[in-house]
Amino acid sequence: RDASGNYSYDNDKRFLYSTSAGLILSTNSLSEGSDLRYAYSMGSSSYDGPSRLLLKDSTGSSFSLPSGESILSLKVTRNASNNTDGYTLYTKTSTGTVTEFSFDLTGDLTSQSPLSATEISALELTLKSDLNNDSIVGVTVNTKLFDKKYDASGNYLSNTSDRRFLYSTSGGLLLSRDELTVGSDLRSLYSQSGSSMSTWEGPSLLVLKDANGYNYSIPSGQSVVSVNILRDTNASGYTAASGFRLTTKEGNTIRTIDFDLDGQLPNASNFTAKSLTQTLNITVTPVNDAPVATYSSTQNITQGFDIVSGQLTRRDVDNAEAGTYALVGTPIPGLTINANGSWTFDPADDAYAAMTSTDSQQIVVNYSVTDPAGATGNGSFTIALNGDPSKNFSPERLTGTVSDLTVDEDSGLTTLGLAGLTYSPGPGETSQTLSYTVTATPSSSLGQIGYLDSSNNFVAVSVGTALTLQQLQGLNFKTKLDAFGDSSFSFAVTDSDPTAGSTSDPIQTLTPQQAAALEFDLKVDLTGDSIVGLTVNSEVLSKDRDASGNYLYNTSDRRYLYNTSEGYLLSVNSLSTGSDLRNASTSTSAYDGPYLLLLKDANGNSFSDPSGQSVVSLTVLRDQTTNNVDGYDLLTKNSSGNFTEYFFSINGDLTGQNTPTALELASLELQTKTDLNSDGLVASNVSSKLFDKDYDASGSWRNNNSDLRFLYSTSFGLLLSRNSLSVGSDLRYA
Repeated sequence: RDASGNYSYDNDKRFLYSTSAGLILSTNSLSEGSDLRYAYSMGSSSYDGPSRLLLKDSTGSSFSLPSGESILSLKVTRNASNNTDGYTLYTKTSTGTVTEFSFDLTGDLTSQSPLSATEISALELTLKSDLNNDSIVGVTVNTKLFDKKYDASGNYLSNTSDRRFLYSTSGGLLLSRDELTVGSDLRSLYSQSGSSMSTWEGPSLLVLKDANGYNYSIPSGQSVVSVNILRDTNASGYTAASGFRLTTKEGNTIRTIDFDLDGQLPNASNFTAKSLTQTLNITVTPVNDAPVATYSSTQNITQGFDIVSGQLTRRDVDNAEAGTYALVGTPIPGLTINANGSWTFDPADDAYAAMTSTDSQQIVVNYSVTDPAGATGNGSFTIALNGDPSKNFSPERLTGTVSDLTVDEDSGLTTLGLAGLTYSPGPGETSQTLSYTVTATPSSSLGQIGYLDSSNNFVAVSVGTALTLQQLQGLNFKTKLDAFGDSSFSFAVTDSDPTAGSTSDPIQTLTPQQAAALEFDLKVDLTGDSIVGLTVNSEVLSKDRDASGNYLYNTSDRRYLYNTSEGYLLSVNSLSTGSDLRNASTSTSAYDGPYLLLLKDANGNSFSDPSGQSVVSLTVLRDQTTNNVDGYDLLTKNSSGNFTEYFFSINGDLTGQNTPTALELASLELQTKTDLNSDGLVASNVSSKLFDKDYDASGSWRNNNSDLRFLYSTSFGLLLSRNSLSVGSDLRYA
């Protein structure tokens, strides 16, 4: 039960008993007043940990609760492999102070600390209990910001498994799988997190945080139009929740904002994405005037990256006449403007080499354009030059010296003289941390390098020893008796390399095409046109029937094909003509591939079959090792009876085409169980049986024929078959 007495089922919770030997935690319920002779023991497992465990304090004695404290919860902690690696005990005083006690897997106390107000609020959400005596469990739900049951046009959605509610609460923006009551707290809400949450759905309750760990707030002017689960599929085909996406709208601008599975916005300081936006505006005006410089787009460029280029533009009634462009003012390092208006900028110019990852410059480029009559117009654009986020300067020594050491034989302990050393991670990199590691030590025949610990004992170091700065500053050389000679000692100062983080920005502003594609993925009307994704105009091909209209029983390798407002759409399931995709399944699996897929030509545009051809078959292509879908085969036929195969990738991109031979066409007929060439046969006619695996050469019945096969003569040659075929038939039912 939870702290309020409500029944709670959680694999991570443990019972706690007061016993004659102290406090004991238990996976199973024990009988009060009894000993342990009849207690059921499951032993110990990596997932559950020990069945029972006596808790001990930091001295190894039996742990006891501080006076006046009551127990709120006892749960396991888990490592990255989801195995138990310790326990956390929460207690509360009458004044509302909550303390966290941590124990290792052997029951020893490892730490204890009081919780902050923010941590208590988060714990209330987990324990479903009012811990701070404010009569609120977790947070108060103020307003509903997004209702997952309806799309942007207000239409009811029957499938919301990939969507989440979003609420404004006293504790920030709260994402929820279930609908909450405005004005209430969370005491009655069931939540899943930790080991109890579904890997497919992720946590059922989550407060959104920004990149710095503070409560996230939606930027002014933006409204939320969708909240969805993000999922990733690994190489084994296993799909699990990886985060959450907020889709917002501001005017006609659609943005996506991606959060990690813990609700935090990834830090954008490590992003290395590059973009170059250029606009060419051409206006014809009846006024014969001086040229007007029209190029003013801000160029966002990263220092040290590739050369970028652009084209200056002008507006002039005599537009056919050439304009001459030139830089106005002092030359700008790395920038070249040619007379025809083309320009290049090299962000790797030496003038910018000293920029750190957090530096930025606004470079204003003033230019002129002159027409043949000598009339001149001026314009400007800005180069926003940002420091390379992947740049990482080497650490630098700020104070102190590293000098050679000369000592007399048998001189004993001598300081290395490093007491004044301090280091910087590098220019502009104050947020990084430094580590100190021994990389070389003197020959053991001469002596040892080491430091004195808190008890004044000499602690020798070796190659690979990690030191604190204080230990490094206090290093000494200890000579060996009667030893003399030359050797050396080295250590490395290493920064925390900020370039190992995310490589993509969690906040993306979408183009209209990307917004349309996102509607397709989310099955949500983002643009307010009352259409989700696209409109299904007509069915081009049914996977349930062959080209002759015969019903097919096995359609696992076949797909429906629809003509839509966005082009050809492949579908695993049947769709309603005239509808959009709000109720269509967008699932995907390794065996079936995506349930919905738009086919595209070699240029990335919507694919359409050439004029005069009709689609007769659409089948999957499978990987020969895994049997998973890795592409598609679309077969068309023209009025002359000629066939063409079009091959598409798993993403719907056209990869090639082929004119099938008669044998390849027969193989397609065999796969699809369809008479494609309208000759009345599916694949081949079975002429005669040449070998019957059920009988031996003497005509006796075989009891075991699992390693034998039938052999038939067909219109395409000899056919081997595991099953018996009917002579005179084709292969439509084989």
